[in-house]
Amino acid sequence: GQGVRLVNGNNTVTVQAYVQGEPDAIANKTIERGPFSAIATFNLEYE
Repeated sequence: GQGVRLVNGNNTVTVQAYVQGEPDAIANKTIERGPFSAIATFNLEYE
């Protein structure tokens, strides 16, 4: 992927995500609007 140049101080890395419903939830129409949360695990490599 593309690299992100780090600067002194705070750095922000922007990511995108999407929610994918399970087939049963889609078929039964049990997915509703509302808040949700997620956790991302990642590694940082630098030189």
